[in-house]
Amino acid sequence: MTDHKQTFLYTAALFSPDIPLPLTFLRNFLQLDENIFASLLSDLQNEGLLVLMPAGTLLPVEQHTRLMREYPPDCNAIRALTRAVSDQLKTILSHHNKFAQLQAIQPLGPHLVTIIEAASACDRALVWPLQQLFGSYLMLIGKHEEACQQFENALTIASALSMVSESALHSLIAQCAQAHSAAGDLAQASSLYADLLARERSFHGAPTPTTLEKTAQTAFRQGEILRAIDLYQQAITAEQAQSGDANLVASRWNNLGRVYLCLLYTSDAADEED
Repeated sequence: MTDHKQTFLYTAALFSPDIPLPLTFLRNFLQLDENIFASLLSDLQNEGLLVLMPAGTLLPVEQHTRLMREYPPDCNAIRALTRAVSDQLKTILSHHNKFAQLQAIQPLGPHLVTIIEAASACDRALVWPLQQLFGSYLMLIGKHEEACQQFENALTIASALSMVSESALHSLIAQCAQAHSAAGDLAQASSLYADLLARERSFHGAPTPTTLEKTAQTAFRQGEILRAIDLYQQAITAEQAQSGDANLVASRWNNLGRVYLCLLYTSDAADEED
């Protein structure tokens, strides 16, 4: 069996035989010319190892079982596969068009849990960046509670690894907080934003305007209007000091104005009740 065939079959054996593997991803992973890759697929099909499907490939159940016995987990292969998947997800999620993101990620999405499980058994340092990307994908398709779980898992692993930078942790905490906010768990979102504010003060000397504004938004949704006003004012001051971007400053003033309007309506309503 050629190296390409062995790598292809091992990769296929990592996944459920019920989910077609995306051909484009596999060809890119193997770094094969289109003609050579087509020849490889044809050989595997002729040997009865592979069934070709319109959306990808399908390894028959009996072949899947045999290959899982014959090819025990290979950490080098899993590392290479995890890197390839991570690179593809980063590329997909960098698209500005949401439809293009969804279309590009759809063939790979069903395999992400399996890849994460395989990576967990090999090297936990491989896992958290992939979980972070998976969380971003779940947010993209509106599965906020599942995204929370991926971000939480990633944060648990990343926090225990000394090689993970503080800025990477900050980004992960922010995404986790945003996911909890989108899922309606405002208490957890508020707790995460409070942690992030403290980390930014310690690391940068001051919190970022974005974190201050996100915390303000969460406080406002919790009905803590006065706290939201204070946080928005801090965000405006921080924006003026750090970037001085007139558009961002104006946007934050606009958001603060909406909170003041809400406070005014609330006061008026209370006066009427009295």
